[in-house]
Amino acid sequence: MNKKITIVPAIIPTDFNYLKKELQYLKNKVNRVQIDVTDGNYTPNVTWPYHSKFDSIFESISGQKEGMPYWESFNFDLDLMVVNPEEKYQKWVTAGASSLIFHLESLSGDKVAFIQKVKEENMIDIGIAIQTKTPNDELEPFLDIVDFVQFMGIEKIGYQGQEFDEKVLEKIKALRVLKPDMDIMVDGSVNFETVEELAEAGANIFVSGSALLKAEDITDAIQEMNDMVESVNVGRCQE
Repeated sequence: MNKKITIVPAIIPTDFNYLKKELQYLKNKVNRVQIDVTDGNYTPNVTWPYHSKFDSIFESISGQKEGMPYWESFNFDLDLMVVNPEEKYQKWVTAGASSLIFHLESLSGDKVAFIQKVKEENMIDIGIAIQTKTPNDELEPFLDIVDFVQFMGIEKIGYQGQEFDEKVLEKIKALRVLKPDMDIMVDGSVNFETVEELAEAGANIFVSGSALLKAEDITDAIQEMNDMVESVNVGRCQE
């Protein structure tokens, strides 16, 4: 596998000030972050801006009256763990998303037609996320549309620090065989104990929250994680 390796810090923004603080900390350390967005319905957890029906800061940002904090320093992956994402995604586009991640299980109606529409109408990357309990077969109609697939490495999504679900390894392996050139992202329990297994399975984009954000030096932590993945790839090439 010669796909580009990317380590992406994940932020679960409890409120706007927390988001701003974390982005300030990450500025000049990385140029890509994932922001987890949960509405309290698709997952029990609730993040900014869904604590209330109306958030004036988010409305100002999505209305393009102001930008996301440090918008010039980052590409923002928005992981939409929400119900009715069909009704909510456009505000995240105008808020400055570089990519949107839709969870397959949260979509309704003609899911493929919807993803195709979003892809055609917006100049951003689109990813489709899938839980460990959902068969890979359900991904196949999307694979020629989306830019990447995000596998969840945990069963209970929306929280950081959850136990690793090993079922994800076979799911990644199967997709890598089916789509050798697909960018495969994994989110959930990506840490120094699991990243090599995930790389061996075929993932190339690794989204990590607490393992990176709680590290003593995040720059060193990202480099260490990257080196671990690179060593897997080197070993594979030498076989």
